[in-house]
Amino acid sequence: ALGVSAQAVQHWEKEDGVIPSGVKLEMLAKLLKTTPEYLIDGIGEPTKPISYNTLKEQRSHSLNTEIPILDLPTAAQQPREWLPSDAIGSAGTGLSHSNQAFAVIVPNNNMYNPSKDISFARGDILLIEPKIKPIDGDFVFVCTDAQEHTSIIAQLQINPVTGERLLSLIGENNIAPLPFKIPETAFIVGTVIERKTRII
Repeated sequence: ALGVSAQAVQHWEKEDGVIPSGVKLEMLAKLLKTTPEYLIDGIGEPTKPISYNTLKEQRSHSLNTEIPILDLPTAAQQPREWLPSDAIGSAGTGLSHSNQAFAVIVPNNNMYNPSKDISFARGDILLIEPKIKPIDGDFVFVCTDAQEHTSIIAQLQINPVTGERLLSLIGENNIAPLPFKIPETAFIVGTVIERKTRII
């Protein structure tokens, strides 16, 4: 139901394991009829949505509830602590994040496919965390050319035998529907941890 490998689930279940990325975490919480907050921190009740007041109180204790929205060329650089002058806006979040986290606005529909459980439409805001090591099935923000500062948003696929890392664009009308190797000049900037759907 989540579209992840058994290996990914095993990583999640370990006591010191990896936390699922934001999108997978949301799907897992929905499948288990609980909240992402409960799965990560045990906050709230296991089968009841967390209340707005509780969440508001928890957010007031956090120093970083706003993540800068960056234009794509700025975001396609080595992660660092972003300056206010780097941002074109900000996006709020209740998720824990590092000071290198940032958001981007999806520029096109290369990752939009209504037949998929997860897809991203033009105008959606994606929160990206460079400090989370992506695992098989995660969505990632990739710098495709460091000199030109070009980027794509894609789903990561990792071959469990060889460790080869491939990228997939899941949109309905993609020119590259099959997984492709990450170019040698490219690097993964960060993992998508949350999506904010555009309001029409």
